Amino acid sequence: MNPDSPATVLDSSVYNLDPETGVWRRGRESTFAYSDGDDAENYLQQVFEQTQDVSCASDELVREIRDWPSEYHLSPTRHNLLRGLHFSSQDRILEIGSGCGALTRFLGESGADVLALEGSSRRAGLTANRCRDLDNVSVCNDNFQDFQASGQFSVVTMIGVLEYAPIFFDSDDPVGAFLRRASDLLDLEGVLVLAIENRLGLKYFNGCSEDHTNRYFDSINDLYEPKGPRTFGYQELSRLLNDADLSHREWIYPFPDYKLPTALVRESATDNKVLDVATIAGHGIARDYVRERRPLFSDRLAWSAIARNGLLPHMANSFLVAASRVPIKAEFMNNAWQIKTFSSVRKSPYRTENTVERRNDAWIVNKCDLHGAPTATGPLRRIPLTEQPYITGELLSMRLERITFEPDSHSRYLRYLKAYLDYLAAHIASAQEQTKPLGDRLLPPDHFDCIPGNLIVDSQGDWHYIDREWEFEMPVTLGYLLFRAMIHDLTRVTVYGSFDVFAGATNLREFIELVFSKLGIQCSATNWRTWIDNEGRVLDQLLVMPDPAHPLHRLDAALEDLFVRVADPLAWRGVPHEGAGATENLRQQLRDALSVKQEIEMSTSYRIGRVLVGVIHRPMQAVVRLFRRDKVV
Repeated sequence: MNPDSPATVLDSSVYNLDPETGVWRRGRESTFAYSDGDDAENYLQQVFEQTQDVSCASDELVREIRDWPSEYHLSPTRHNLLRGLHFSSQDRILEIGSGCGALTRFLGESGADVLALEGSSRRAGLTANRCRDLDNVSVCNDNFQDFQASGQFSVVTMIGVLEYAPIFFDSDDPVGAFLRRASDLLDLEGVLVLAIENRLGLKYFNGCSEDHTNRYFDSINDLYEPKGPRTFGYQELSRLLNDADLSHREWIYPFPDYKLPTALVRESATDNKVLDVATIAGHGIARDYVRERRPLFSDRLAWSAIARNGLLPHMANSFLVAASRVPIKAEFMNNAWQIKTFSSVRKSPYRTENTVERRNDAWIVNKCDLHGAPTATGPLRRIPLTEQPYITGELLSMRLERITFEPDSHSRYLRYLKAYLDYLAAHIASAQEQTKPLGDRLLPPDHFDCIPGNLIVDSQGDWHYIDREWEFEMPVTLGYLLFRAMIHDLTRVTVYGSFDVFAGATNLREFIELVFSKLGIQCSATNWRTWIDNEGRVLDQLLVMPDPAHPLHRLDAALEDLFVRVADPLAWRGVPHEGAGATENLRQQLRDALSVKQEIEMSTSYRIGRVLVGVIHRPMQAVVRLFRRDKVV
């Protein structure tokens, strides 16, 4: 055994190295029952064996994503969870529950000595395969309760593990015993890094089933089985960590959740008046990983009210907590950063990290590459990455999500786009360009990404183009920029209040043509071909694989297949809107029937002669059935 190996903490009288798999095992094979299923894990084994590059930057692995289990184990987005922490070659890390090695790989690439503990024999082998070229990573196949170590660790991680303690830890208090056991394995200044879902996360209130039971509202209704998986709210988890003598804590909120985070928010940022944490919370769309999600409202809009009322820490979908017996070292968690966002679904040369931090009494945004400078070619050129001042204000694209919940939403959308076009037109300096048709006027190449998702409107009403990362290979026409702005803007809406904004259009192509016509911009067949070709080449440059679900490839699909909407809220408010007249008579019948029913049930004659119930009950039920068939309720 290498004296510098992390495996030196293992009791050599208990564990032996299996030369075939590279896993340390007891004399017997572990019978740990957790699995993603034979098909999923056999597939991962095949992928790892056939893939040359198994690093965090691997595009080869991304190409092998085919379903949710493979996405969970192969997506580079998973690594974002730990990018706010600093691991060094001086750290000795115990990873409890390494799974199939996705985060083990990230920890190993930090240079730290890593001991990955995994109860499943097959998954331990997968972890070893994922880290096969990292000498600083050792893998042990054992369950945590029986695990024997001769030393302590500077960091212990449990990512998506604590919730299973009631199943796999034999104790009257399995969760408390699990945490105390982990705490005992830390050295004096050691840090426990824990990630888990929040049982009161916003997504569980809004159409997502509980991640472990696959049933709606189990965590909210407190219906966890005594010996089944369970998650915890902010206060519950705080008490559990206190009981484990881990009273010093730093909270980070991953969005949309800890599984595939595209943003991280520090707790200290949640009550900062300058930082717009609500917009960051809506940075990614929360997913139901088992069922089709049926949202009741807009997460993205709800975060604003939640953040203003100080509830974001209590309603974030997941927690990432660093906990220790003593104050956590500044070098482990740099206190300057408050928010991080990531672009990690791109090809590896284009993956970036944006960090909002305090520097020299000012808030700045620092963008950096995750895997080195880009080398790939295509129609886009990277603008040199520089620090930019943080702009406080409203993200323009947030207005569209709100518009879909308002009456006369189509007209409001047109006014929204007209204001956007006016902003762009002000950046066309050439008098000659001003004489061209509106859609043919040229903007500088660096305005390629000047879309509503990259525009901030400050408190004075001034607009600011942020996150400038790209310039196109040539100047861009205003028509092309409006086309790509509409595509990106519409798909960033997390949920539509109603589809009235589309003014009866049946597909995206028809809607774009309708809007262009009303804004006075030509939308010819030649324009369509040019815009689609340009955007297609951009996607080819940035994405590892074509995305068949991208709206660019589904311009003729029904809008209901492209976008998600809630039950029409305007109908329940009684606000007139397009389509409301078709059901108003039925709605009035229902109100009248309910009113008569209430009067009858309050009367003496009803209590004496129940035969009258049938007189009102049958027609009312017929109306209700008709409403349900037409999806009005």
